[in-house]
Amino acid sequence: AKLLKVCQDRGFKKALVADCPKVLSSLVAAAEKLGLRGRGQVLKASQREELFQAAAELRNEFLGESIRRITDPVEMMLPDKLLNSLSASGERMGGASQGEVPVTDELPTMHDVRRYVQLLVSELERVESCPDLLLKEVVRSVRSSVLFFATRLEQVVDSSSVELQCFEAGKVSLKTPLPMPTAGHARNARLFGIAYNTLTALKELVPARFQSTVVAEQVQTTLTQTQAAVVTPMTNSLQRSLAASFELLEARKGAAASPEGSAELLAVSQACAHVSRYYFSLFGAGQLQSYLKSLCSYALRCFLSSV
Repeated sequence: AKLLKVCQDRGFKKALVADCPKVLSSLVAAAEKLGLRGRGQVLKASQREELFQAAAELRNEFLGESIRRITDPVEMMLPDKLLNSLSASGERMGGASQGEVPVTDELPTMHDVRRYVQLLVSELERVESCPDLLLKEVVRSVRSSVLFFATRLEQVVDSSSVELQCFEAGKVSLKTPLPMPTAGHARNARLFGIAYNTLTALKELVPARFQSTVVAEQVQTTLTQTQAAVVTPMTNSLQRSLAASFELLEARKGAAASPEGSAELLAVSQACAHVSRYYFSLFGAGQLQSYLKSLCSYALRCFLSSV
């Protein structure tokens, strides 16, 4: 009853909420001491439950503030104002007006991402002393915060700039001139990097004791899917062109070969060089390694299958 009265005192409430982990940890320790003292159990299970119910309001308010502490940074990095200014395809509604800051410049930096992950770690360490009463809930909130961040990143992707437009429709022949990257491509590359750096920061900065619960499969899969949404359409376009080129090469077996070789394969080669120089160069060093390795493996399989 005394604890409940103190928790309801407005003068002490703010300080108590801030020190909630210590308060609950002390309660747990006191209850365990009382339970072990003497031959019999001093506190019955029902009495122990009443003791913790007295601090329920304090705990709930602390968890509410904890959620705000780890959610507000996401809304600051990717504010509603930015999301509401974009169309369903990710383009700026009404077009970019003169003097308006490009969307790419409004996106979070690597420093912002690492600071955000450090904040998540601080929140976990703040409640580590209460594994049952606080830590489990905060771990869930941290995962939800990261998934919320990934969802907002996907909302900023410019879906009109994910497909390559290097080839004529239905043909393996290059457009003249070859298209250059747009602001949408640059933005998507930044978003890929943000998702990539977020996952890297989580693996590097989250202590080993929290890794399995925080950097769970769902979190890794979601951030990887955010990256794939940007790059996979581009690599798939090149793979389709490669497949079509080798199919045409197979169909012409036995016919007189051109001195210049396959025109389609030459076109795909030129497209790959163009995309690598102007599109893939927008991404951070090493970020596309797994995707380029997969593309090269596909090209090698196509070549070997045609021999």
